[in-house]
Amino acid sequence: MPYIEKPINRDQIGLMAIDSLVPFDSMARVIDYFVDNLDLKEIGFTKTEPCFEGRPAFDPRSLLKLYLYGGRYNIR
Repeated sequence: MPYIEKPINRDQIGLMAIDSLVPFDSMARVIDYFVDNLDLKEIGFTKTEPCFEGRPAFDPRSLLKLYLYGGRYNIR
């Protein structure tokens, strides 16, 4: 027996959308809608177009959403 055998757990919770786990009246939905409707170039963001050299960057919209959500709930 060359490998350590571990039991296989084939239990599944079920198929569900992550969207269904966030309450309808959550602040996360408000921030998501707000940032998606912003024109980032107009408010001063300079790195809004992706660069094709090097490692891909994170989407500035996603980072802004995290920043606003963290600021709302005092999360650093």
